[in-house]
Amino acid sequence: MPLPGLPGSEAFMAAYKAALGDEPIRNPIGANRSGPGTVAASVAGYLGSLRFAALAESSRQCRRRILERFRNEHGSKRIADLERRHVMSMLDAKAATPGEARNFLSALRVLMRYAIDVELRTDDPTAGVRMPKLRNASGFYAWTEEDICTFEAKHPVSSKARLAFALLLFTAQRDAARAPAQDRTPIGHSNSSRPPGRARSHPG
Repeated sequence: MPLPGLPGSEAFMAAYKAALGDEPIRNPIGANRSGPGTVAASVAGYLGSLRFAALAESSRQCRRRILERFRNEHGSKRIADLERRHVMSMLDAKAATPGEARNFLSALRVLMRYAIDVELRTDDPTAGVRMPKLRNASGFYAWTEEDICTFEAKHPVSSKARLAFALLLFTAQRDAARAPAQDRTPIGHSNSSRPPGRARSHPG
């Protein structure tokens, strides 16, 4: 009997197991939001693929968050219609957070490779697109949601590193709330007179 989905996808494997009498047929989460060939269906297929399952837990959490946000914003559009100019426009929208832009571009590239492999596209619109630079004028790198996710996945709640991070985050937020608007500085930035590059935080 014909099996739904793409070979290796969650829908395909579920139907394969059901055909063997192991379990009933189930559709991957998000697969029914739009038809075949859409961004929503492509993201659902990738998230149900073996290549995604092979990633480390922290990588899966971060990549899932990025791609689900992308699906929520563009799910009904066709994956084959995504062009380089669209990629550049989405990156430009994240210019204030280069770390987030880098993570988004990395996740999008993986999704495009998946789309090519399953013949939903013939080209990669992210090819040749340069990674946004991380350094800002002060020489400090501001962490993104994905950086925090990676750090928290690596360091358990009971660890000294996690406790120190929680204290730093709480203190920074408290001080920023008390400071005058002109003196507020985002976490990861500095308004001191130290030369750029003297200190830089990074996940892990």
